[in-house]
Amino acid sequence: MSSRDAYHTEKFGPAFLDEYQRENIRIERLLEIGSGPSPSGVISAGKHCKNITLSDYSTGNLLHLMNWHESKVDLHPNVLKMFHDVSRLENKSVQELDCRTRKSVQKIIFADLLYTEVIPENDAKFDFILVNFAFLNACMNVEDLEKAMKNVYNKLVKGGYLFLQENNKHSELLVDGKAYHNLMVDGKLIEEAAAKAGFTVSNITEELRNIVFSQHVTLTLGKESRSYKTKCDDYKYFKVGTNNPCKDLKVFVKQEKGEPNLYISKEPEKYPTISKMVWSSYEQGNDTVIIKSWEPSYKHGQYYIGVHAYCGSDVPTGNRTAEFTVTASEQDHVIEPMPDLWVKREDNGIIDKKKYKYHRMCVPSECFDINVTISHCTEGRHCTSYGYPELLVSKNNPEVKVKDEAWKLAEGKTRSVRLRPNDVNMDAGHYYIGIYGWCTEDELCPQPPKPNCGPCSKAGNVSYTIKVARSSISKKKCEKILKERKNSSNVSEISAVFILLGLIAKMIV
Repeated sequence: MSSRDAYHTEKFGPAFLDEYQRENIRIERLLEIGSGPSPSGVISAGKHCKNITLSDYSTGNLLHLMNWHESKVDLHPNVLKMFHDVSRLENKSVQELDCRTRKSVQKIIFADLLYTEVIPENDAKFDFILVNFAFLNACMNVEDLEKAMKNVYNKLVKGGYLFLQENNKHSELLVDGKAYHNLMVDGKLIEEAAAKAGFTVSNITEELRNIVFSQHVTLTLGKESRSYKTKCDDYKYFKVGTNNPCKDLKVFVKQEKGEPNLYISKEPEKYPTISKMVWSSYEQGNDTVIIKSWEPSYKHGQYYIGVHAYCGSDVPTGNRTAEFTVTASEQDHVIEPMPDLWVKREDNGIIDKKKYKYHRMCVPSECFDINVTISHCTEGRHCTSYGYPELLVSKNNPEVKVKDEAWKLAEGKTRSVRLRPNDVNMDAGHYYIGIYGWCTEDELCPQPPKPNCGPCSKAGNVSYTIKVARSSISKKKCEKILKERKNSSNVSEISAVFILLGLIAKMIV
């Protein structure tokens, strides 16, 4: 793409302006044709260009724009939503963006694509012209289209760009419920008209779709990304999906220039920043974050990565643009807090009265039937203690206690906790197994105390053995169970809603 030579067509094009700037395309003067009644098409452009001209054919739209520019009207709710979207991406307030856009917009003028000079200023030339759903609305036929394309071409400096987005699939364009004429032509004819006018045509449909609809670069596990650039105090966003719930996720940012810092989050926060993140690294030079799969905050799935370009006198790189690559990979644990019972299958321990000990296991898939069993000496005359170890299994609490929500076992005979796919709480990933040194206060036991009462005075240092037995379930059977589980969960939610509505109805009556 180059020299008065770029023609593009795809929906939501303005969001791509930021990418142009990152590729060192300078925008000194920008003209938007067909702005409509709001500045929504140039919110992001205001970050890079301080001389923006808005234009439209409708005098009503021009009046709305002028009132906005003079702070006489508030932003329309639909426009405000777009400001909120950009606010999240740039980590700036809506007020800051609105103020920046007002300052960047220097003129608001009439425009007619079929008029030779397009706008009243005959000698005005622009680096970048943005046309939002106006070309086909203004043209009655292909001849008009070719004329309009040539008119716009003549308003660009050498090396300038036209960014065009159109709906060429319908003969009418609906705006606020009203139907307006729209020239319905094949996309190839639009490209031919652009080429005939002198443009070098570049169709960026897929690239733009990835940029606009995700705003994240998708990383492939184990593969280093290409080099990216981020200007001072800006962010570049990535995402990566994990496959194995029992492996750690490692994210490595390799510094090439400047000072990149690393921030990572999970849903619902898709745009991590210095103030909105779960994991971070801001060492000088390269940055590495290892998210350990046995951490309670870990859950396999999608992770969102923000690389921030830090600038300042306190770093050797000063105010240089950050250049870097990103690599995300899965790896085995470097340090384990305790043995994995899924691998080891069995472990022994000693628990004192009213104390806790912890074990863990990592379940690689939901398609297992699992039995966690605890055993200890129960024949009083052979046992060194009268205590009864209590078994607790938790999905998200590494230091689960008796009063916490968990799978619990306090019976004297049945000494196991079973986890199956039809249990709505069963999931792949880490489980934390707690052992509690249960005992009964002496005054509550008969005298002389019996072993099954477990008096605390004789319940210290109980030896126990914990085992994990598992059997895999066929993929077909497992998928059926999980589907039934999901349907059952949905029915429960619907029932709860009906019950709530019933209560409300009763209250009203």
